[in-house]
Amino acid sequence: MSSAASEGTVRVSRPDAHPGVTCLTIDDLPNKNAMGQAVLEQFRDAVATAGSDGTRALVVTGSGRYFCSGADLRSIADAVRGAGGTPPAIREALREIYRPFISLTEIGVPTIAAINGPAIGGGLGLALACDIRLATPEAKLAAPFAKLGIHPGMGISLLLPRAIGHQRALEMLYTGRSVTGTEAAASGLILRTIPAETLAAEALALAGEIAAAAPLVTKAVKRTVARSAWEGLDAMLDLEAAGQALLWETEDGAEGIRAFLERRPPRFQGR
Repeated sequence: MSSAASEGTVRVSRPDAHPGVTCLTIDDLPNKNAMGQAVLEQFRDAVATAGSDGTRALVVTGSGRYFCSGADLRSIADAVRGAGGTPPAIREALREIYRPFISLTEIGVPTIAAINGPAIGGGLGLALACDIRLATPEAKLAAPFAKLGIHPGMGISLLLPRAIGHQRALEMLYTGRSVTGTEAAASGLILRTIPAETLAAEALALAGEIAAAAPLVTKAVKRTVARSAWEGLDAMLDLEAAGQALLWETEDGAEGIRAFLERRPPRFQGR
């Protein structure tokens, strides 16, 4: 049972069995828990609250069969159109979309991603923004940007190599291929796999164990580790957003998104 819960596309719950733990659940199943506008706004508010309400450990997960299928391409297209069409304006618009999710790296609360299903594109970035990642053996994790004709975002260009090394990261980024939770555990992308039926319970139990530790220590440890682990993240986010802004206007960028929406293989021309 939960002593407090909210409704919406991002549900916030605080399980009675684990004091100090907050769970954020992306709940937009019609859109496969994508990062749409409503999810963006509610996630931003939920993370800000968790950073200041006494939460000692935060679990991020998805509802149903999905963790997060990544950025909502229609929302991105709307943001790009609303930015006025210049690369600097597009770059800032794209950063605003990702900012609420990457803010997990900035709050002084230990975070756990409970990857219950596909974590694709920005969804993988969301998982990487968490301190610890758990997943079901069958969960699919992928960064298929090369298949869409757009540059990676969400800090993935920095976070993925740091998690699994440059060669494995480049293989995923060059090919866009997915890995299972089992493969992800072998590479260090996740900490360990957990059967789907117990994933939520075990993620909350780990969060409860963290929450029971000295909170000043866990917060200080997060800051200490982050000082080295996140060095250069802001610069990398700028570089990624600049790449996205440039590639968004290419024919291949338009073709990749059009093919995705039309559910057909893309026909890239290299221009």
